[in-house]
Amino acid sequence: MLSTDAGSSYIQDSIHTRTQLLQDEMSTGMQLFQDEMRTGMQIFHDELHSHLVDVEDRLATVFTLLEAQNYNARVVGRNAWVVTSDIGSLTPLRKTLRGDGSSRANELITGSQTIGSALINPPPVVGDVPTAWNENLASYNHRDIHHLIVFYNDDFGIVKEDDLAT
Repeated sequence: MLSTDAGSSYIQDSIHTRTQLLQDEMSTGMQLFQDEMRTGMQIFHDELHSHLVDVEDRLATVFTLLEAQNYNARVVGRNAWVVTSDIGSLTPLRKTLRGDGSSRANELITGSQTIGSALINPPPVVGDVPTAWNENLASYNHRDIHHLIVFYNDDFGIVKEDDLAT
C-alpha cells in the first residue's frame, strides 16, 4: 500500500499530468479555431474585395454612360444651332449603347450581302465618337450609314422598307 505522502504525490502528479493534457488540448483547439477564423476572414475579405471591385466597375460604366449622354445633350443643341444658322460644323454624338450594331445593320441590307462587326476595329465602347465622321450628312451613302449603325448599335429608326433614296 502507498503511504499518504506517496499517494498524495501520485494524485498531484496525476492531476498535474491531466491538467497539462487539458491545457495542451485547449491550446491545440484554440490554434485550430484561430486558423479557421483567419481563413474565414481571408475568404470574406477576398469576396468583399471582389464585390467592391465589381461595384466600382459598374459605377465607372454608368458614369461613362452619363458623361456621354450629357455630352450628347449639349451636342444636339449645338448641332441644331449649326443647322439653323449655317455657321460652324456638326459634331458627332458619343456612343451610348454597348456592343456593335452589325446585326441591326444586316437586318436592313437587301440581298445576301452582310456587314460584319470587324467593320470597326477596335470595337467602339460607350463614350467613343466615330473616327470616320463626315459633317456633310448629305454625302453619306448606304455603306456610311451602315457603318454608323454598327458603330452606334442603333438603327436610327431606319427600317428595311424605307426608301433609301430619301
